[in-house]
Amino acid sequence: MGLKELELVHRMLKEKSSGLKYFHEWLKVLKPTSWRIYHMRNIDQREWVRIKTFVDSTISRKEKDLKEYIKVENIQRQNTTKLKKIIEKEGCITISKFGMIASHSAWLIVQHSVHDREFQKQYLKMLKENKEDVFIENIESLRRRLSFYDGIYTPKRN
Repeated sequence: MGLKELELVHRMLKEKSSGLKYFHEWLKVLKPTSWRIYHMRNIDQREWVRIKTFVDSTISRKEKDLKEYIKVENIQRQNTTKLKKIIEKEGCITISKFGMIASHSAWLIVQHSVHDREFQKQYLKMLKENKEDVFIENIESLRRRLSFYDGIYTPKRN
């Protein structure tokens, strides 16, 4: 565990919890599966920060930026594959079982899994089935993302 990762967990937990709930959430973060999901999220986020900070803050899909997009997409594909295996074994990454950090981190990984919209749709269904045990805003955000991509990539019927 890196110091920056621990500090980020602290800030995220302080924003959503306090007192005993804060410490209870820390215990969940330290579970191996929860920590692995959080770590995958950090790899994704660090790469985007690196690109925006050191490569090009207005990155586009122009030819000069293509290798950066390929690198990020590879990370996202790896994260999707790993998360799918966890979900196959454990089910939906809920707050009660894995903690707020892992639940939100899993949603972010799914949100960035644009290359696998079927997986996004399956996870959205799981989130809806567990709506009392996940962040409602994550359900809405994933639903909007899927609607957006359906509007762009799905041919409109007459």
